[in-house]
Formats: sequence, C-alpha cells, structure tokens
Amino acid sequence: MVYGFPGKLLNKWEAEPLGNDEFMLHRHNGSSRKVKLNEHIETVFGKCIVSRSEFGTLAIGDYSVIIGKGIKHGFQARKMARKDTWTLVSDTGRTMGQVRLGDEPGQDPVSIKAGHLLQVGDEIYPIVPKKHDINLLVFRTPYENGYYSRINVLENGNIANRKDGAKGIFVPPAFDGDPALFYDNENHQKVLTAKFWIAKGGKSVQFHSRDVETALKELTLERKLSEKAAEAIDAGIDPEGYDQYCAVLKELEPIRDAWQKNSMMIACGAEYFRPHKIGLANSSGYEMGR
Repeated sequence: MVYGFPGKLLNKWEAEPLGNDEFMLHRHNGSSRKVKLNEHIETVFGKCIVSRSEFGTLAIGDYSVIIGKGIKHGFQARKMARKDTWTLVSDTGRTMGQVRLGDEPGQDPVSIKAGHLLQVGDEIYPIVPKKHDINLLVFRTPYENGYYSRINVLENGNIANRKDGAKGIFVPPAFDGDPALFYDNENHQKVLTAKFWIAKGGKSVQFHSRDVETALKELTLERKLSEKAAEAIDAGIDPEGYDQYCAVLKELEPIRDAWQKNSMMIACGAEYFRPHKIGLANSSGYEMGR
C-alpha cells in the first residue's frame, strides 16, 4: 500500500487557515506569506494558482502544503482497516505505534481535526491518504543472483493487474539487517529501484522505492564522481578539495536520498526477505507481498 499527498509536498511548511478562503503560509525558514484560494501568485516556482485538495492540502502549482498549525513534522498517521485505528509512522518509514479514536484510560485522547489531522494528546499528525496498492511477486525461478520478480501497481478495474508490472530481479539480503533489493532491467542495464526491510514478526516490510529515471541519473552521476575522484588523485589532489568533484557530489547527494518510503504486508514468503541461498527459500511457486 502506497501513501502520499498530492503534488510535491513542501517539507515543514504549514498553511494556517485564517477564514474567508485565506491562509497564512508558514515556510520552513520561519517566514510567512498570506494567500487566498483561486488567487494567482508569483513564487520561486513561477506564477501559480492557489487551490485546495480533498486531502487537506493547499496546492500551489505542482507543490502542496498541509493545512493546519502546530503540525508534528516528520511523522504521519495512516488509517488502518480496523475501525477507528491509526498507525503513526515516521517519514523514514519507521512505525511508532497504533492509536484508536476516543479517550482510553492511561492513553492520550485521540481525535480528528478538520478531517485530515489526527490529534494525539498535544501532538497533531497529518493523515496521509492512500494512493494505491502495490503488489510484489517473487517467483521461485533463480535469475541473475536473485529471483525473477514483478512489481505491480493495482488499479481499480484494470484486468491487467498483477500481469503488467515492472519486470526485474529480486535479490535477498546478504546479511541480517541488510535490505532485499529490486532491480529493474532498463535497456539491458540493472538499476536499483526498490529496497525492502522485513519487520519483526515477519508480517510486513518497510520499502523504499524510486522511478527508473532517478536510478539512472544516480548511476550516471556516481560514474562521473568516480571519474572526477580519479582525476584529482592523478593530480595529487584530495578529491574533496577538487571543485569539479565537489560540484558533482553536490548534485548527487539529494538524488541519493530521493526515495519514497512506504510499507506492505506479506501475504506469504517472508523467508525471501531474509538471508538465504538462492533457490532454497521455498518450492511452492511464487510468493506475494502487498
């Protein structure tokens, strides 16, 4: 299951409602600006129209800001299937625990504010909407030091669900604590597009994913960085003191961190996410995580 807000969420920004369709935008650097719905405004991103989404965000062009004040940034609340139950998750994908609406003895009171915020005691968590389900199929067929596999986005009404996903290679972790890896085959080149860490109990995994374009860009810049490091060493210079090396590194660092973080339940085959010898995990066809 993949969660996320519409648009490109601006980190640590808030849109404080003022009434009459007006909002005070509080930026991450402490500065503020008043905006109004359906207003055309000039921003560093260009000229944009201010609008509001059904998920409690203010849209400013391609970017979005969570509506609210005093939000606990770096964390989010996700609705669970069980009635009135929410899981609190950090933006890094770490599960902090579950809470239920209402007042329970010995627990902080839990309530919903404005339809898109979950208040737990004095803390306010943004409720992140579900975007779609994602399905990972790992076949028992050994393939290039891993297993033949597919990742599918499940869409309502799509008869090709579980059949039209990205084909790739699933590589189990080498050691405990390491992630399992998923490589896309892009023009006969393996590129890393997903990483999976199994949770305690073996019922779910945390996964980080990115698109092929981002993976290819990282690969290109890593090669360029190695070339610049070699140039510096040949010239007797520390690479970190070489301007061209530093320029490539500066461009590369945000791409290294450009992963979307989510979680999925394991339907069967938890052993595939643990270290093992290829081909000996299971002999029952394919395994499926969701």
